[in-house]
Order: sequence, then C-alpha cells, then structure tokens
Amino acid sequence: MLATKINWDDYRVRFTEKALVKNYVQEDIDDLLDYASILYNKNVPIIFDIEHFCLLVGYKESYVYRAIYNTENFYRFFEIPKKNGKYREIAEPLPSLKEIQCWILHNILYSFSASKYSKAYKKETSIKNNARFHKNQHTVLSLDIKNYFPSITIDLVIEFFTKIGYDEELALMLANLCCLNESLPQGAPTSPYLSNLLTIEIDNQLSELAISNNLRYTRYADDITFSGHFNVGYIINNARRILRQFDFEINEEKIRAQGRHQQQLVTGIVVNGKKMQVPRKKRMDIRQQMYYIQTYGLENHLLKRNLKKRNYLGYLLGTINYILHINPKDAEFITYRETVLNLMKAYN
Repeated sequence: MLATKINWDDYRVRFTEKALVKNYVQEDIDDLLDYASILYNKNVPIIFDIEHFCLLVGYKESYVYRAIYNTENFYRFFEIPKKNGKYREIAEPLPSLKEIQCWILHNILYSFSASKYSKAYKKETSIKNNARFHKNQHTVLSLDIKNYFPSITIDLVIEFFTKIGYDEELALMLANLCCLNESLPQGAPTSPYLSNLLTIEIDNQLSELAISNNLRYTRYADDITFSGHFNVGYIINNARRILRQFDFEINEEKIRAQGRHQQQLVTGIVVNGKKMQVPRKKRMDIRQQMYYIQTYGLENHLLKRNLKKRNYLGYLLGTINYILHINPKDAEFITYRETVLNLMKAYN
C-alpha cells in the first residue's frame, strides 16, 4: 500500500501535541521534527525506528528481525537457462518478504528518478525503447557488465538509504531487507530499480564520454550500448576505466562491435537502417513453421515434431506478437497472427 502524502503543518502540530502528552521535552521534539522534515522534503515515508516501520508495513517486529538475520530462509532458489547454455540463479523472496520489499519499492525507491540513459526497469520502457536510439548508425558497440547484481553491495545500499535521511539503524534494516549475501539478489522486486538508482553516476560519466565523442549511449541493466562513428578501442578503454572506478568489470567475452554492413544487434533487436526488426534467424524459424502448418496441416506438423497443441499455439502466438511489437507494420506476421488466432479458436 502506498503511503499517503501528508500536510507538513498539520503533521507538525499533531506530532507536537502527542509528544507533549507523552512528556517529551521541546528540544527532543524539535530534533525529531528536524529529522522528519528531511524525509518529508524527499517525499519518502517518515520512519522513526524499526517499530514504526513494522507498523507501516503491517508485520510484527519478530518477523522483520528474522528476515534480517536469517535472510536465506526467506528465499527460494532456482535456475533459469541463459543463451550461452549456462544457468542464472534466481533468488525469489517468499510472499511476506516480497510484500515488504514491494512496500519499500513503491513508497521509497519510486520517489527517485533513474538516469534518462537507463532504459530498463522503468515504466513505459522496454528493449525496444532502448534499441531505437541506435538505429541507422555507422558502428554499434555493445558491452556487458560482469556480475551486475552481485557487484552492487549492501554497503552501497546502506549509503543510499542514509543519504535519503534515514538514521543508521533504519538504513541498515532497509538494506538488509533488500539484500541477500551482502548484495542485491536477482529475483527481489527491489533489486532492479535499486540497481538503476545506484548506478546513476556511472550513467553520468558514460554519457559524458558519449557526448564528448558525438555518440549515442544507453544502458539496459548490464547491457551498455554506444553508437555512432568512433574509435572503438578508445571508447572501450575509457568505459572500462569508468566502470572500474565503481568496482564493476566489463565481461571481456561479450564485447561486440558491429559495423554498418554487419547485423547490428541492440538488446536482441536488429537496428540496421531506419526500421527495427527481430533477427532474421527467428523470423525464418517462424516463417518455416507457418509454412509447414499451412502446407501439411496443424495436426501433422504437431505429430511430426511431437508437440502439444495448446502449448505450441501459445508459444507461436507469443513469438509472433513479440515480432510485431518490434515492427507493428510487418504485414507478413500480421497475417501469421490471424492464422494462429483462428487455429486457437478452432481447437478450443
């Protein structure tokens, strides 16, 4: 639940009245109000201590303390395959901890804006929004930040909450609720947007590097892209230097410079020319499958490939919709979508 914005004058009067009833001296009241005014002006919830935080999120102190000191017991772990054949470990918080993290996300983190150069984990942004900045360029350079989330340590998170204005004990508690094993876990709802906020200075310096060389720059999570006409080695070396200042490393195996006469990919989207497209291999795969369906019939196609009808049609429609999301005017795939929708109606 989002915290309701209060009127400061009303809050100050009510707070003072209640504090006097509880025999607070005026000096202490003034100190507490000074603390509260900093948070009020940052447009974040006024939280005085852990007990107060627990009342706001609706959980007992005992639960919050267990989540802080026995964090691993509040996550489930699983792996998802990566494109290179390896696996990425996901740490998903249990529902109660996730609810607390969502409260932090919506009431505290979303009060701050990420860099305009960061295109991931923000409303109304997508890989398509990221890729469109690099259309029809002479050279596209893609760099990957190695171990992106694990490289964002709990110390940076504590510092972030402290700079907002929360006292040290609260900043430590908030950071522990957002971290696992001393860093941001990939799977917590707070991690993506926190990563954006904690890498603003990196975006500032990398964008300055781009602007000074008349280039375009965006970052989609750990995926950095420069485009324009430039000395590739010079930009790589300077980007490497900037990232190292913040204890990040470039994944040297994923450096990719693409000239105009190559397939230029930005977050998986082809940006050669003025029109963006899904890579030719994926388009050809769907084109081939639609050919088999239209030539031999759906049942024969499924039988030959040992596929289940419902799952297959859902997958096919999802892939076609993705291709049309990137290029909504693709007449060929508009026709394919109509065909698949008709098949789904016929077999339901």
